Amino acid sequence: MPEEQIRETDGGRVMRGMKWVVEALRLEDFPMDRQAIDYSVGDIEVEDGRGGLVPVRLLTDQLRPGEFVSAEDVVRALRGVLKESAAKAA
Repeated sequence: MPEEQIRETDGGRVMRGMKWVVEALRLEDFPMDRQAIDYSVGDIEVEDGRGGLVPVRLLTDQLRPGEFVSAEDVVRALRGVLKESAAKAA
């Protein structure tokens, strides 16, 4: 997958941990469901929008059901969950 298709930044700053999620997902076969995402990257911690770290495994329950067709699709969905969580906490 070309580098420019998945960006490790959000608002111009690097999201801690998302780089490792992206790199790990690039090695996986797609489509993937939430269980496969947990198995692949569930233990990687990403920034939660408030400066703390949370394992991806705790975010996957909030992802839409069904399959994700690409690494970009998974990253986009995870970022959506993180943004929603940050908005609720504000």
